[in-house]
Amino acid sequence: WTFHVPLFTDIEDRQFVEELKRIIESTWQFANSTNAYRVEIDISYFSADRLYAAGDRPARGDKVDITRHLARFPAGGAILTTGGSTTHVRDYAIVLGPHPMSPRVLAHEFGHVLGFRDRYVRGYKNLGKNGFQVMEVVADPRDIMGAIAEGAVLSHHFSRLAEYYRKQIPLANPLPQPVRTLPTTRSLTAS
Repeated sequence: WTFHVPLFTDIEDRQFVEELKRIIESTWQFANSTNAYRVEIDISYFSADRLYAAGDRPARGDKVDITRHLARFPAGGAILTTGGSTTHVRDYAIVLGPHPMSPRVLAHEFGHVLGFRDRYVRGYKNLGKNGFQVMEVVADPRDIMGAIAEGAVLSHHFSRLAEYYRKQIPLANPLPQPVRTLPTTRSLTAS
């Protein structure tokens, strides 16, 4: 199975975007003795001039209204953009912040775009003048959505994607068919 994910971006650094694509595609794959699964990203670039054709483009360095900015992209794909104070996922968009991050964090964040939740619980305890204590419980240390640094993409990730796909699109023949669209707000396709 190949899950095609359209990705819209306004990031001008194509080398960076291609590297992100390579990281995600090399991480989001799984094979066992009966099936092979992978994610393939189809990138579409949108210039700031195109997104802000009405002339209300923010100046370099201005604070970006992320909600309004994301609404300028077309429906039907995930979004990769910048302008966040931290890197986070909002709906189907990865909004990059100014701080460096590891390839594993990018792959984890892409898991949210696919609909997977964090598999950890994090809490904080105020220690007053001694700062904060961070406590974290990981549901499954093998899962990239729980243990970002050590976890992997597992068969259940693709099983859930395939199950969702099958429930949404009744198939006369249960075998994988050429490209079909998953009915989500932002489309994924499976082949």
